[in-house]
Amino acid sequence: MVWKKIKILAIHTTHRILRRVRKFWNDTKYWFWLKFKQISFLTQPKRIQKFNLKTCEQSVYFTTDLVQTGFTDQLIGFKLLYEIGKHLDMQYCFTPLKSHRSSIPFMVFEKNNFTAEKQLLNKKETTATPESIFDFLGINPAIEKISKEPAGSEVYDVLIDLEKFKIGKKKFKSFHLLIEDLKAQLATFIHPEMPTLFRFRAKPKTYFMYYKKIPDLSKSEIDYRNFFIRNARKKVGNSHFISSKIKLMVHIRQGDTAVVQTPWKTFIPVWHKIPGKFTQFKRMEDIPNSQFTTIDNFYNFLEKLQQNLGKELFSTVVFSDGFKKAFLQIYLKSKRSDLSDQEIEKLKEIQANYDKNQFSNFEKLSNTKTIVGEELDNLYDLVQTFMEAEILVIGTQQIMIPKLVASYCNRENMPLIIVLYSSKKLNLDFIGLENDSPNILQIDIHDYDIREISTKIKAFITKIATRPALKNDPTKIIYK
Repeated sequence: MVWKKIKILAIHTTHRILRRVRKFWNDTKYWFWLKFKQISFLTQPKRIQKFNLKTCEQSVYFTTDLVQTGFTDQLIGFKLLYEIGKHLDMQYCFTPLKSHRSSIPFMVFEKNNFTAEKQLLNKKETTATPESIFDFLGINPAIEKISKEPAGSEVYDVLIDLEKFKIGKKKFKSFHLLIEDLKAQLATFIHPEMPTLFRFRAKPKTYFMYYKKIPDLSKSEIDYRNFFIRNARKKVGNSHFISSKIKLMVHIRQGDTAVVQTPWKTFIPVWHKIPGKFTQFKRMEDIPNSQFTTIDNFYNFLEKLQQNLGKELFSTVVFSDGFKKAFLQIYLKSKRSDLSDQEIEKLKEIQANYDKNQFSNFEKLSNTKTIVGEELDNLYDLVQTFMEAEILVIGTQQIMIPKLVASYCNRENMPLIIVLYSSKKLNLDFIGLENDSPNILQIDIHDYDIREISTKIKAFITKIATRPALKNDPTKIIYK
């Protein structure tokens, strides 16, 4: 058994080394090619003039080559890269958007190490079609319609990794300055005799740096909300909300940010940000840099809200990814010096009912439904429920819901976002949401006045009752 583990470890180590060597070699080749292509003795204004002339005379196209991250990062990334291409006067060529994190409910953390435990954890029945989340959202069908294929049998295909162009380090103050810099740098890449197809790639940190600088973002051709509405009649199920009540959605991130409580009353954090992750702590308070918003914090807030504003005012749907991924990470990554084989077996005994036990309190709240798990059905339900929700309640362990708000909402249909935090507020400015917006309430879970919060919520409810945009929003009609 020991030799088998040593062999598996050796194979994994070899694979990691080979991957790094290949990456280094490919990056080095790309860097030299890039520097060679960028050789030019013209001044920047002359290069910009040359670029503008070439895009007028020749067929220049662009597409996206997004890095594999969560689908909400890709929503922002695609829109940014699309706007860059259009502002460069290029024509869009369709490449389907994909997100492995959304398509696979439980990711395999250590490839090629298929233990019986992992196979069991990854095996989960679902009635959802195993399609891309971007098909469900209606994005792939919509952007395929606005695509234009390059003419001719030959196309000059160019990968443009914007990180190598240092647009992140340059930190342009405006979108216009970014576009002018790219024109100067890309002029030498356009082929003189055949259509050129630029494949734009960037990292999420670059998405967020420039997304909020896109001019007239609300007028963009990439209207994600409209894409969903046009596709919704084919894809969505029945609403989880009661139509006559204020629609309140809660998202409680656990998964790979969770803290698992053991049967012997210790706590095991799995979040990569936590020093001492995968080790045991006697108390929750002993975990370093602990800024968790616990499940009990969410429950207590909702309970107080119902007590102040009335139990029948809200229709509430609580979503969480649950603890399955947390358990899987503990089995894979904890050291036996920190967690014995006997303790692992005891954790497996409680795992099956752990989610149910952790979220059972919400059954006590009126008109409240709980949906727990990372299965595709639940992801689609979450997106559909988000589209309907008028109030969103989240914690600081996730940024997924704010990214959806940044991608799908504007001033006319902006929901109220309530962020429950412990000691440190959630920064939302970097994705284009204003931290001081009246539609964002940051609430310290250790110190808040529920009556004051209730007053602000009542004011918001009064405000949305007079919103013409919400009354006419087709998203509200498709579920009737």
